[in-house]
Amino acid sequence: MWSSPPTKGQRLHSLGRRRRIWQGCVVVALSVLTLTLNLRPCVVPTASAASPTPQAGTDLLIFGAGYLGQRVAKRWLAKCPGARVVGATLSDASHNSLRSMGIEPAIASDLDYEKEKAPYVVFCAPPRTRSNPDGSFYVHAVSDALRFWSGKDGNSGTFVFTSSGGVLAEDSGGVVDEQSPVSDLPGALPLLSSEELVRAEGGTVLRLAGLYDRSR
Repeated sequence: MWSSPPTKGQRLHSLGRRRRIWQGCVVVALSVLTLTLNLRPCVVPTASAASPTPQAGTDLLIFGAGYLGQRVAKRWLAKCPGARVVGATLSDASHNSLRSMGIEPAIASDLDYEKEKAPYVVFCAPPRTRSNPDGSFYVHAVSDALRFWSGKDGNSGTFVFTSSGGVLAEDSGGVVDEQSPVSDLPGALPLLSSEELVRAEGGTVLRLAGLYDRSR
């Protein structure tokens, strides 16, 4: 049986849905690209190299190896073959999946300050406001993560903290920049406090927009 041609409204709805998916994919791609550029990755070996070998000073430690953290890890491994990439999580639920990607999984609370320091550190775990309304646990976790950054001791490297555009007071679609007023809502406080900690230690803060792709 032949189906009737789509109405104008159906065509517009389909076009709008495809546009939202495309825009979402761009947001994810730009977020990951911006993050890895701020990490100032190492030089990629030429294609003639026989096999990947560990490169000095390219280890990466990721706190919050979830949706964004995994994508950063994949990009880093592609640019720095042989680098050690550790993905720290709160539980071991995703550890088998991380291993399959070439990421060394670890429970964040089990990491050793003396043994696990890395020149490149990314903190991209989201705040857990339901279980910790005042955000004190989150700020402490960021402070803790800074202790694993060897670049703080004068070595090369970068510490990147992924904050959110949600800390900005603007909520009507206006143009914002680094100097725009921030929100005084309780939900923004953990992120803003963490931003201050990271900047004080010489790290980099990225305020990202929402992350979307075809499945979320």
